[in-house]
Amino acid sequence: MAGPRDLSWMAVGFGNEMKGSLMLVAYPGSTPNNVTLSPRIATGHVEPSFNQSIIASVLNSSSDDQAYQVNGLCRNCRTWNGGSLDIKSTSQSMIYAFGPGGTVKDDRGWASLGRHVQYGLFEMDLVRATGSGGIPTEISNTAGASDNVAPHRDRNWALSFHSALMIFSFVVLYPLGTVYLKMFARIRWHWVNQSCASAFIILSAAVGVYMSTMYNKASDTITLNMAPKAKANSTQSKRFNSAHQVIGIILVFLIFIQIALGSFHHRIFKKTQHTTPMALIHRILGLLIIILGYINSPLGFTFSTHTHRILPYTIIALLTIIALLALRFFSSWCSSSRRRKAAHTPAAQNFRSAYGYPAPPPGESGYRSDIPLEYREGVPHQQPQGGFYPPPPPQGNNPTTRLGF
Repeated sequence: MAGPRDLSWMAVGFGNEMKGSLMLVAYPGSTPNNVTLSPRIATGHVEPSFNQSIIASVLNSSSDDQAYQVNGLCRNCRTWNGGSLDIKSTSQSMIYAFGPGGTVKDDRGWASLGRHVQYGLFEMDLVRATGSGGIPTEISNTAGASDNVAPHRDRNWALSFHSALMIFSFVVLYPLGTVYLKMFARIRWHWVNQSCASAFIILSAAVGVYMSTMYNKASDTITLNMAPKAKANSTQSKRFNSAHQVIGIILVFLIFIQIALGSFHHRIFKKTQHTTPMALIHRILGLLIIILGYINSPLGFTFSTHTHRILPYTIIALLTIIALLALRFFSSWCSSSRRRKAAHTPAAQNFRSAYGYPAPPPGESGYRSDIPLEYREGVPHQQPQGGFYPPPPPQGNNPTTRLGF
């Protein structure tokens, strides 16, 4: 086999589909000119699993900046669990595939593989391909093979959807929701923003669960002498025991708790106009969720073997944090300015004077005695530094008293 160096792996398989196919996968090893040949069996349109009972030996290999090539010998390849090979067939169905860009650099036969970017079908005359043992003298001879089907381009849309939606929700939407609350001082915008972000995360998490069933993501602790059951337990993706997956599951549970805390606190506050301990927990838990989301994204890139995306993500995340902090500071300044102006309106001065509160400093807006101010029981009054003035004592038996000046 030979393939371009900029693709992480290449493979050929026996059969007309992935399910039940014996595949020989080749990828660069950890040292120059070394190529690993891995016999694997696919159970469907998922990452094929390494099969220890099939022995694939490398006879020679080479690798440079343009391409890598391997010649190998396969033993116990005539029959396998799910299929067999008829060496007398003159039209044996075959499949091939190329992995995504990047490099694997692994000498183990069970290295983790990314989803293919191209795949196709061809037929081979095994009678004509049978000859004396050893390394073939011609590797570009296509006699006895036919390729009547155009290759298919493929893309991992699920991974792109999962990563883009998660990053957008954790890095942009969630922090923006706190800015909305500070900027507009209305719970509705905060609720709409955070609800959309939570829905996006739950949907994206479901896509992540689906993708986890498609890959092995073998742990670094796997060894060739491991028992099959122990080796199966070390496939992190399908067992959901990697750091990225564990943190992701915890985040989903925390988001449901966060939604419940916010809803219950808001209902109680609307009835009593008093805050609850749930508000403080809601704020702390929200900050924790955002921090864990920021941390889990680079872990996801590492888990999916897309480590080259960590640096761009880090730069974008830092710029977003700076922009959101600047927006939050600006909104706080605007809110404080509005409160200061409201505290020095003629109506506010009239109210303070009527109930014996101190007048504004000299030079501030003047006192106007011609503005009547009405007090209704239970309606709080604003003070300059936030909070509320205590309500004045009731005058007589009339709950509504007009103050004349």
